Amino acid sequence: MKQIKTVGIISPSIMLSERSLNADKWQPYLESCGLDVVWSESATKGTCRYDGMLQEKAKDIMTMYANPKIDALICAHGGAGALQVLEYLDFDVIAKNPKPIFGFSD
Repeated sequence: MKQIKTVGIISPSIMLSERSLNADKWQPYLESCGLDVVWSESATKGTCRYDGMLQEKAKDIMTMYANPKIDALICAHGGAGALQVLEYLDFDVIAKNPKPIFGFSD
């Protein structure tokens, strides 16, 4: 199994601010474990609802899967909203670039 060195933070369920996510506490912890942390573009945009939000989340996820420097994905927040993103994902790209994805739900 490939060693995980760089993790990509995605937000497939909801977009919150870094402050709402308490990123100032858990990002340093990940870094203290020797991990590099890369945030997706929309992960910390803040709570909002707008046309194209699901597509933007999917684009972030696909960018992380396609990036060979990202070894694993971490979901910044849990929730049922992630199910709505599924139809916008390219599963061929995911299959060609398999990576563990870690997350939780509330």
